[in-house]
Amino acid sequence: MTMLLAVWAAFCLGLAAVLHRRPAVLAILALTFWMFVPGVAGHLFTGRSEGSLSYQPATWLVLFACVVQMFRHPSTFFAELARRYVTYLALLFAILAAVVITRLGSQPAGSVLAVDQMLVPVLMFWLVGAGIAARPSELILLRNWIIGLAAVQAVLAILQYFAGSVIFYRSQFLTEYWFNPATWDRWMGTTDHPLVLSLVLCGAVPLIAGLRRSVVQISLLSLLAVATLITQSRTAAVLVPVGLIYVMIRSRAGASAKIVVGLSIALGSYLLVTSPIFAGLQSRLLDDTGSAAARTAAWTFFTDNWTQFLYFGDGITTSYRAARIGGLGTSLESAYLMYAVGVGIVVTTIYFGTQLVLVFRSLFARCVRGAFLAGVMMLIIPETFSSLGVETVSGPLLWMIMALVANPVADTLRPGPQHQVAAESAMVSS
Repeated sequence: MTMLLAVWAAFCLGLAAVLHRRPAVLAILALTFWMFVPGVAGHLFTGRSEGSLSYQPATWLVLFACVVQMFRHPSTFFAELARRYVTYLALLFAILAAVVITRLGSQPAGSVLAVDQMLVPVLMFWLVGAGIAARPSELILLRNWIIGLAAVQAVLAILQYFAGSVIFYRSQFLTEYWFNPATWDRWMGTTDHPLVLSLVLCGAVPLIAGLRRSVVQISLLSLLAVATLITQSRTAAVLVPVGLIYVMIRSRAGASAKIVVGLSIALGSYLLVTSPIFAGLQSRLLDDTGSAAARTAAWTFFTDNWTQFLYFGDGITTSYRAARIGGLGTSLESAYLMYAVGVGIVVTTIYFGTQLVLVFRSLFARCVRGAFLAGVMMLIIPETFSSLGVETVSGPLLWMIMALVANPVADTLRPGPQHQVAAESAMVSS
């Protein structure tokens, strides 16, 4: 097992060295690893399923990428820190506090989650910021890659729906308490849970507004909408239509093409709600199996006991135990509540408040089309399930969307002729 970890670490170091001039691409590759290697299967690549080195495979790539950047391109790497130092200082304080509090708590191994879901995603955000300083067009590459990953995951979910089974990592998914192949009818591609896939889909839909071709937009929207029904996520069932309407209004296409897009969305929506695929979501809308009651109970528990978690907690992974002690039959069903109970309300508010500020500020900047709405969805959806409280792609995806939100296209322009063509291309594509 140690040898497997050494091999994977050497691979990540080599990749970080080869692509040292493309830090944003390294972050995109890390997101890809996260997307196709679920948290439950990370040990297949690293040989570690528990302990202080049981990080997700992509974590090693990000850590090595940052080390290489510090040695090979320190001026560019730290210029990104200087560009928004208040943001990074707030984030690094919150992350350091979360790690220290967790290490001093009753479950110190939980610090792995803090690294995977807090530190590494923020470092990916940092890498993207440093990368686009030299290559502005890579902001558009990130946008397109997120859409592409969502489309591939949607196809996988549809294949799973028709196969009635997971396609990859079956033995690993069987270790999950909630997964019973005999009765399970919600699918997730290679993400860790259908709700995680719904987060991916909701984040990608608004970004489609920036694509050029109406045919591509309609095809992608149809694909992601079908996959959304397969996840049976009620939150996504509300937010994805919002994204569809946004794409129809904000599309770069002309008026006639927008009419075609609108009619296609209307026809596609009718066909979907009258198809057998809609049955699973419809049953969950009629009977939520106690989900709403569980979320209400979680908020009641938190509001009744919030003073106990104001400054400190017992560790980032201890919210499950706190929920059990509080008489809840589920987790706290919210990333904010789970972090607040685990590491304290102050630290948690700084961390999530920074995300809120980044999204709000994007209202006054020329960002990639659809980034603001995608950012809003990244603020909303993680508060409806355990999301950032377990090992999933949720944290990395959230901060890659934040990279789109926080880096206005206009800010990527550089006066040098070597960047002018790429910058103009980025603005046209956005």
